[in-house]
Amino acid sequence: MSGEVEHVASLVTGVHQGLEREVPHLEHGPYVICLSRAARAYAELSVQFDPAPAHPVVTEILARAGAEPSGALALYAFSVVIGPRLLVSLVDLGPLDARFEAVAEVTRRQLRACAGLASHPGSIDEPGFAVAARSLVRLAEQTGNAESFVLSR
Repeated sequence: MSGEVEHVASLVTGVHQGLEREVPHLEHGPYVICLSRAARAYAELSVQFDPAPAHPVVTEILARAGAEPSGALALYAFSVVIGPRLLVSLVDLGPLDARFEAVAEVTRRQLRACAGLASHPGSIDEPGFAVAARSLVRLAEQTGNAESFVLSR
């Protein structure tokens, strides 16, 4: 497997495994449903790739987000921190592999599905939510992933 394909496979695996691990602990029904569907979609994508270790930054972001029980922070992590960076990564890599377009399409579809939940009342109004959300963005930035999940060469 080429470095680029393995990198994308690790991102897909990270999203799939990270969501799958955190979703069972979340409480707010609409967030759980959306993130469960996303986990399933990435699981279906992952079978198109050879097994790859989960991307460590993606899994760390989702693990930290899963500590907030409603699911609002996990939804934020997926739809604001991870999803857009994953799409930029795919653009940066270019059309090297037909599976990349499938990953992009699933990501776009899942981001659209989760977008309507942003206006749901709940934990985003809690005092610590903005601080926790910013810490996820900072984690991405401090690990060299400010705009995309860069491929280390």
